[in-house]
Amino acid sequence: MIDSNNIIICISNPDELTMLKLVCGCSKITFMPLLHDTPKQKQPYIALANEKLTWQNSNPLQDELKRTIECFRDLLSQ
Repeated sequence: MIDSNNIIICISNPDELTMLKLVCGCSKITFMPLLHDTPKQKQPYIALANEKLTWQNSNPLQDELKRTIECFRDLLSQ
């Protein structure tokens, strides 16, 4: 999101999980070398959203993931 001063504001879930924790052993993971500019931690910084928009994430990560998976399933079935 961009505010009225053209400042980019992250409105995301600040919770972070590793892929290993996320898949819980239910999927095969192939480990590949990281690209040179790939951050090892991608936790969003949402303090600006809290400060400027008085916004705070209220959706549990599991609910967000469920909606995301449903969306991709719908897209892939088309």
